[in-house]
Order: sequence, then structure tokens, then C-alpha cells
Amino acid sequence: MPAEVAIFLIMLTFAVLFGFVFWISKRAKIEQARSAAKMNLQTRMLEKFSSAQEFVDFVSTPEGQTFLASSTDVTERLNPLLKLYQSMRWGFVLSLVGIGFIILSFMVEREMIVPGVLALTLGLGFLISSLVGQKLAQSWGLLSRPTGPTFTEAASLDR
Repeated sequence: MPAEVAIFLIMLTFAVLFGFVFWISKRAKIEQARSAAKMNLQTRMLEKFSSAQEFVDFVSTPEGQTFLASSTDVTERLNPLLKLYQSMRWGFVLSLVGIGFIILSFMVEREMIVPGVLALTLGLGFLISSLVGQKLAQSWGLLSRPTGPTFTEAASLDR
């Protein structure tokens, strides 16, 4: 591999790494702000009641049930399903990247087979782990919610 290509790939890798770290930190700040706002709302709501009996009476009404249902975040209830979806997505992406590198190794340069095999192996590992995780989650009853969103609705929450 020529030195210019190697330098370019190293610089590209660092740029992607820094972009990824920035994206993760930005996402964490957004989630932290969302959690703080949710906690603040729940605290102010609880302060409105002068006794525990008032709160119990409110929760037993349809409006109280609606409030409690809306106070729990949908992504928290779908956490196992979202984790499985993310693992499957990474598995497919890494597998395709690995297959691409392997094809390039036969067409352009033989050294491309090493990252191809590594990416393909990682992708297959993610896919296998998501299948095992799905079977375990089903056997533990984590995915058997009859009133929950469908898989496509859960996948759209991740975006």
C-alpha cells in the first residue's frame, strides 16, 4: 500500500473517530436534558398533591393512568427491542463492509483481505448475538408485550 494512501486512511479514521465521539457526547447531553426535564415535571406534579390519598385517587382515574403512561418513556419500555435492532443493524453493516473488502482484495490488492475478514467476523458476531439475545428476551418475557409498538415502530424510534 502506498504511503499516501496509508496516511489518508489514518487521517480519515481519526476524523471518523472524533466525529463519533462528538456525536455520542451530543446525544448523551440531549438524553441527560430530557431526563432532567422529565424528572422536574414529575416532581412538580407530585408537589401538587397534599396527601398520598389524593395521588392514589388521581392515579386511579383514566387521566391519571394516561399521565403515568406518558411519564414512562417509550424508549425505556422498548430498550431490549432497540438493543436487538441496533445489534442487527451493526451486524449487517459490518458484514457488508467485510464482504466489500474481501471482494476488493481479489480485484485490487491482496492485503485488503485482513480487514475484510475482521469486519465480516465482527458483523457475523453481532448478528449471532442479536439472534441469541432475541431468543433469550422472548424466553424471559421481555418481548411479549401484546400492546406494545411493532418492530418497525421501535426501529423508527432509534432515528
